[in-house]
Formats: sequence, structure tokens, C-alpha cells
Amino acid sequence: MALGTPTTGAVAYSASGGTSVSPAYPASIAAGDAIVMFVGQKPSTANAGTVTTPTGWTLQDELTGAGGYGTTLGADTGNTNLRVYTKDTVTGSETGTLSVTLGTNGVCWAFMIRVPVGNGTVSYGSADGQRTTTPTSPMSIALTNGASATNFQAGDLALWAMCIP
Repeated sequence: MALGTPTTGAVAYSASGGTSVSPAYPASIAAGDAIVMFVGQKPSTANAGTVTTPTGWTLQDELTGAGGYGTTLGADTGNTNLRVYTKDTVTGSETGTLSVTLGTNGVCWAFMIRVPVGNGTVSYGSADGQRTTTPTSPMSIALTNGASATNFQAGDLALWAMCIP
């Protein structure tokens, strides 16, 4: 199956301490497309922060309480959360924005990606990583999820997001 070119909707940001974030749906969504949403969050309390999975969406992966060089919160320090969701059924009528509920939120960003899949079937995999010490060299993260290496195949598509404190 050949995947089409991904397109993104506008990135949305929460207010400081906000209880929601509303990313925009990408343009030209067709029935059967894949829609992936990333939500990055710096919680207002160390090792906390929640995102309520929107109705009709599935949480594919999350990395919480990650990186940030410790639990002391401040500018450029403290941990972060990153979550990836997929829309269960895409009808082609998706427009506007989606309000996503947040808890124990410091600040947050979110965006959606549309991937045209034609009549194909999509499966999802994930890999995540973090830096837990102050950087003194370039960052390198292995493409693993737990102990399993990501198994990319010809024609696969990788979508990436990162969250920094």
C-alpha cells in the first residue's frame, strides 16, 4: 500500500495552567484517512499531568515524567509528557478544532497529522526515548519501545514529535 503525503493542522497551545488545548484538523481529510494527534505537555506538578483521551480516539503511546533533568520545575528544567493518539474512524467530515481536556497542566502543545491511506489498512508502532541528564554531547535515541527494536519495512512512514522542558 502506498501512503500519501502527510499534511498537518495548525499547532495549538494551551494557556499556562490551562485545562484544554484545541489543535486544528488538517485540511482535505477524506474518509478512511489516518489522523494522528501528538500532545506534548509540561505538567504543573513534577511527574504529573494528564490528557483525557478524546471520544473516538485511541491512545497509541505515552511517555510521562520524562527527561527534563530531574523533577524540579522551572524554565528549561523539569519533566515532560508526550502522548500519541489515532482517530478510530475517519469519515471525511472532520473540520475545525478538537478540544482536548488537560489536568495538572503547566503548558501544552498539540497538533494533528493527516495521512492519506487510500483503501489500505494502517497499523501503528511506536518508539520513545529521553535524556535524563544535562546534555554535554549530541543526543542519540535508539528506535526501541522497551526492549523491542522498531521494525521498519519498505513503504512505512515515520512521524516524529518531541517535547522539551
